[in-house]
Amino acid sequence: MTAPILVVDDELAFVESVTSSLRARGHREVVGCTRPREVEALLATRAFAVALLDVRMAELDGLSLLERIRQRSPTTACIMVSGSGSVATVVSAIKLGAYDYLAKPLDPDALFCAIDRALEVTHLRRFVIRRQGARAGLETALATDFITTDPTLMDLLDEAELHAASDIPVLVTGETGVGKE
Repeated sequence: MTAPILVVDDELAFVESVTSSLRARGHREVVGCTRPREVEALLATRAFAVALLDVRMAELDGLSLLERIRQRSPTTACIMVSGSGSVATVVSAIKLGAYDYLAKPLDPDALFCAIDRALEVTHLRRFVIRRQGARAGLETALATDFITTDPTLMDLLDEAELHAASDIPVLVTGETGVGKE
């Protein structure tokens, strides 16, 4: 799985534990950050599909960071984590646009499930944004260097991108020489 995931917590042990668990599960692009103020610089260099954010951090609280991420990268699904989450904090996080809220210590299965759902939601958000732009007659440039307004090719590329993010085998058929590779 290649969708970039950002893990932000001021506790190094937590960041290392979560990033190694996600990498062991097959997520190749996992970035850990123990300094919340550096997140904006990271967002300037790449788009993250999912951000896992601690609510309570000394340098910058997670809810403020959530707001900044949602402003800069609206398609990034943010999952909040906290060891002492009150109902008011959970409600505030959801109102600010958090996708999910997990309690520490993290249950690995709950974490992996939340990450998988968040990746799917992010993919669907980006798909909708691309489709809306295409319907408005704008050219769409995909990560695969295709630029097109042809609806048939866009459907094909969207379908390919949808399946590329999963581990499900896909059989591509067609005549010899049409570029199935």
